[in-house]
Amino acid sequence: MHDHTYDHAHEYREQKTVQLKIEKMPDQKEYASLLESRLAYYPSVVSAHVDLLDETVTIIYNPAGITEHELMQIVDKTRMDAEREIHGHIHPGSTVIEPQVHHEAAKHEARNHVAPAWQSEYGFETEHAGHGPEMVRTLRNAFIVTAILTAIVVFTSPIGETIIGRKISLPIDQNLFHFIFATPAVLYGGWFFFTGAWRALKLRTTNMAVLVSVAVLAAYLYSMAATFIFGGETFYEAATMLLTFVLLGHWLEMAARGRTNAAIESLLSLVPPTANLIVDNQIRQIPVDQVKKNDVLLVRPGEKIPVDGTIIEGDTTVDQSAITGEPLPAAKRPGDEVIGATINQEGAFHMRAIKVGEDTTLSQIITLVKSAQMTRAPVQRIIDRVASYLVPVALGSGLLAFLIWLGLTGKGLLFALTAGISTIVIACPDALALATPIAIVVGTGIGARNGILAKNALALERAARIDTILFDKTGTLTVGKPEVTDVFSASNLSGDGLLRLVAGLEVGSEHTIAKSIVASARDRGIISLPQVQEYRAVPGRGAIGRIEEREVMAGNIGFMKEEEIDTSKVDAEAGKLAKENKTLIYVVVDGTIRGLIGLADKIRPESKER
Repeated sequence: MHDHTYDHAHEYREQKTVQLKIEKMPDQKEYASLLESRLAYYPSVVSAHVDLLDETVTIIYNPAGITEHELMQIVDKTRMDAEREIHGHIHPGSTVIEPQVHHEAAKHEARNHVAPAWQSEYGFETEHAGHGPEMVRTLRNAFIVTAILTAIVVFTSPIGETIIGRKISLPIDQNLFHFIFATPAVLYGGWFFFTGAWRALKLRTTNMAVLVSVAVLAAYLYSMAATFIFGGETFYEAATMLLTFVLLGHWLEMAARGRTNAAIESLLSLVPPTANLIVDNQIRQIPVDQVKKNDVLLVRPGEKIPVDGTIIEGDTTVDQSAITGEPLPAAKRPGDEVIGATINQEGAFHMRAIKVGEDTTLSQIITLVKSAQMTRAPVQRIIDRVASYLVPVALGSGLLAFLIWLGLTGKGLLFALTAGISTIVIACPDALALATPIAIVVGTGIGARNGILAKNALALERAARIDTILFDKTGTLTVGKPEVTDVFSASNLSGDGLLRLVAGLEVGSEHTIAKSIVASARDRGIISLPQVQEYRAVPGRGAIGRIEEREVMAGNIGFMKEEEIDTSKVDAEAGKLAKENKTLIYVVVDGTIRGLIGLADKIRPESKER
């Protein structure tokens, strides 16, 4: 194998993602955790995620430190080792490169499958793999039940007596009372960790599930023995509190990943279900999944563009805000590229499909979101490695404490055993298991509320060191909806009169700017708009029509030049508004320039100006 020891500072300079198909995967419940941990052992592997439904492993790695062939060797060797350890034999199988799943399959996965990084580790896939919402509900219910039982145990223990300042009288012996309530909490809330720990131990490895299980079972079993055999101090509250804290962290992480799946499903909903295929001058409606590269498609006004391609006939404007964030439509002519899932606004056009399926821009965005969901922050990888060492450290520390108190202090067997169990319970890092998931949940939650999507967990972790941000899209900082800010009249026509004519001209248009002008007229109390006749839209330029026996034209400067309109009366005002980065609409009545309308996308209230 390649030598993987190198400077970790260079680990993330270049990243590559590969998805490997594992045919005839061994017993999934045992195999997933082992494969992920083995891949994570290599510094060049940023993250590894085993999909238990598709029998695939997605690996993000640094190609400078490890090759794709070496990754395949690791996967194959782990599969054979797992088969030998679990079943005592090996199934023939192969590892092949699997292309990205189609967006329809991804849509099903986004709706039904939550894949937190710890899923395999804790054995949660047993009944609920592939049912993300159900998994979230199950974890939530486990946390709530465990938390209620824990509260009963804690507030009737010496800890609770200290908190509330008085002792609560119980109908039965305190230890027996705690046993009755702690037992269902440990069994119901702990089975996630116990099953994961058992599988890890079968594969001769340790993880956080083993550490949690050791601490909980040590506290619970000792307490049970103290209740029914030798009497003495118990640790029921420690066992149940530990489970409650760890369950809380994983429930929050699971819920956060579920919200990411909702975002994926929302993106997938942007894709139109059908496309208009042109064959032998005939239009045939087909599922968008069947569109092939170089197919010629018809896109009518108001329809979504099915795939990425190039316009070969027709002029139009396209609302690309769903992909680019820019509020103003982009003018498109033959030869211009169009993006799938964006909205054609004005003219019908013919396009040639260039990118289809997983190659489209939207599919690539979805792939990035899914990749971000599967990655883990570097600190989480560190925690995984630390957990593997903490198990022997915790057990060794407990044994050492037991031997010291037994052999050197003469406190007796019972006291020494109590000291040893206490050490093991304290050694379990419940804060370590809880802090990272909560930090990620809080970070991604705040980001989502502010329209920020983290590309991966590494980006989220490094965001703490950001001191300067450069924006290349104004839509990031603005409301995303242009509004009329200026109405300039260069004739005896009032500003409201000018706005009334243009709103009457544009009232039937679906163009974003047209809608903004009509909305502005309504806001100014101009309710009765004039009727337009002989209306004609000029895609990417403007519109023209007859209103009240007058020819009214509204459009950009390019439209004015094509129609040879003298704009000298408004040039000074146009220059002023242009410096303020406003969109200009020139208004012409009967061939003479009459005024100017300025529009701008307002800054979001939460965007600070300096």
